[in-house]
Amino acid sequence: MFHLPLRLLAVGTLTAATALTGSAFAVQAHAATPQYTLKIIGSQGTQVLGINKNGAVFGIADESGAVTQEAFLLQAGSTTMQFLGAPGDPANASSLVSPGGINSAADVVGFTESDKTATITAAEWPDSSTPTNLGSLAGVQDLVTAPEATAINDSGLITGFGSDGHGEAGFTIQGSTVTRLPALPNGGVDVIPLAVSNAGLVVGKADNTATGTQAAEWSNGTITALGGLPGSTDSQATAVNASGERPANTRQPVTAVAPFQLA
Repeated sequence: MFHLPLRLLAVGTLTAATALTGSAFAVQAHAATPQYTLKIIGSQGTQVLGINKNGAVFGIADESGAVTQEAFLLQAGSTTMQFLGAPGDPANASSLVSPGGINSAADVVGFTESDKTATITAAEWPDSSTPTNLGSLAGVQDLVTAPEATAINDSGLITGFGSDGHGEAGFTIQGSTVTRLPALPNGGVDVIPLAVSNAGLVVGKADNTATGTQAAEWSNGTITALGGLPGSTDSQATAVNASGERPANTRQPVTAVAPFQLA
């Protein structure tokens, strides 16, 4: 799981423009100018990884008594981090918790790893409450090992992936129903979903023998390759909004990584 190296969060505010009107003159109104207040979250090393539409943020930070940096949820307007404990290890005394996504209700998903057994399992924290071990679902156990949850939408649809012995197999979870996401044709092996919209559109990356790894989407049980920039060696779609717009990044020859958007 990769963490974005974001340590600062800018919270936007708007200053309203005014217009003067009268019988003899009128002053044209100007568009409101965005202003931003810089908010420092946590201490040195804190990483903010995501935010929901209500302003709740999640990330990783130092937790007293934990073996490493741990996942936290910070509700909008609050200054107190709520650390997310692993199933069976609420204080994270011997566990790593890595968050992957958040929805509007501040439900967080991700994965946990035991420091003692190195066991990895997908988990959900409904509104930061007691975690649910998603890896214990029969459908997940039958499909993969070492599952990780990557995103959740407002309907509770969760995306994730894990090893099926040949590569990375992607799946969705809705309640107790686990559905495998199809791979690309022509020898597709790895399927890694990274985000899901409220309409159920899943995006991420997948590979095959012809094109390598590229951005992909899944809709109604069908996978579509989204490709990348000309000359790219691999690409991935990292998010999707309600309109289906998908920000992505692609790797160019040598070492360049270029962001782009798939409309």
